[in-house]
Amino acid sequence: GRFNGAHWANVFHSGVDPLIRVPRDIVRLINSLSVTYPAVVGEVNPVDFIAIESLRIFLPKIYDAVRANEEKFFGYGALVNDIEKQESATFHDKWVQTVPSELKNSTKELMQLLFPKLRAVWSGIHFSADSALQWRRDLRVCSPEVFPLYFRLSLPEGALSRTELDSFLTLSRDTKAIGEALLDAAKIKRADGLSKARVLLERLMDHVEKDINEECISPIVHALLDIGDQLLQESDNPQGAFGFGNQLRVNRLIYHLLMRVEKVTRIALVLSAVDNGHSLQCSEHLIRNLSDELDKADKGEGDALLEADAVQKLKGLWVEKVRKAAQSGQLIQHTGLASLLIRWDLWGNADESRDWWQRTASTDQGLVTLICAFESPVISNTFGEYATRIQIRVNPKAIKHYGDVQVMAVRLGELLTAGA
Repeated sequence: GRFNGAHWANVFHSGVDPLIRVPRDIVRLINSLSVTYPAVVGEVNPVDFIAIESLRIFLPKIYDAVRANEEKFFGYGALVNDIEKQESATFHDKWVQTVPSELKNSTKELMQLLFPKLRAVWSGIHFSADSALQWRRDLRVCSPEVFPLYFRLSLPEGALSRTELDSFLTLSRDTKAIGEALLDAAKIKRADGLSKARVLLERLMDHVEKDINEECISPIVHALLDIGDQLLQESDNPQGAFGFGNQLRVNRLIYHLLMRVEKVTRIALVLSAVDNGHSLQCSEHLIRNLSDELDKADKGEGDALLEADAVQKLKGLWVEKVRKAAQSGQLIQHTGLASLLIRWDLWGNADESRDWWQRTASTDQGLVTLICAFESPVISNTFGEYATRIQIRVNPKAIKHYGDVQVMAVRLGELLTAGA
């Protein structure tokens, strides 16, 4: 009921829209609001709250300046003398200088919309007590009584504070410490069931270009390709058609970090990280993307991060690691078994993967594990009903390479009949 369309149009177009540069910015803002806004819904002006959250996410120094100097922003009090005017102008001009040049004008306009008191500083426009009463009715952030509600929020369980993020960045020269920090984050669940590791991976993307030193790139890449598979939790999987899981988050980080490295060093770095790492699934995803990118480059569609011979070496290293995992008994336990087997067929010897399947499937437990690795949910509903049903299905075409599907079906039927 307090969502004023005119106020929203002014706030959005004047100051919020310029802060949004890529689709990820929209996701960050929405994710933040979905957590913070429910705690104050009905107690704050929704338009002002969206704007304040935008400052917190995209211009944190400005957000901190407002929170720490509330009397400089809220209220309507006039500047009564030249000394007060000069002091106020000096203070506000100081934080304006921290804003990127391309955002200075839009940010100043946004701040004057949120805190009309600033118009007295920059435009000589003053407001009265009547205005202050209206601000309080509308639960505006410029009202002294309402202002604290915009900044009193405590971090919900599992949320990531900037302090924690900064602490993680200080670990970025130590591969082991990075891995341990990510694994610790994976154990912490937010109220919505998502892990803190997912949040950390998302936030790290914001620091890839500028805040991660060049000497930290190698330790981070090695850590991600060592423990990355342990971050691929079912609870962090996407909900909806446009979501994506931690596997993509891990590899997006790696890819953008590699872009900052010289090509010669880049090749050696990836080869070393894949060879020494334990994350078969994350490595497979990365190599597959590098290979696809190379195919596009051959067609004149952009440049490739690695040359063809380097990608081929990576595939050979990965296949050898899969072979070792198969021999040691680790492959059958991998949660990404299906995708690993498919890629083993393509990059290695198809007969080799088939032979391993048949040896593993010689036991009942082995057969069940292999079949279940290829299961996928099928969602359906009856016309006229709102409820949906989820059925688990295994596409026979996906496993026919490994043996006679009918024989497998008979064996599974016998196990079901026996109550196994």
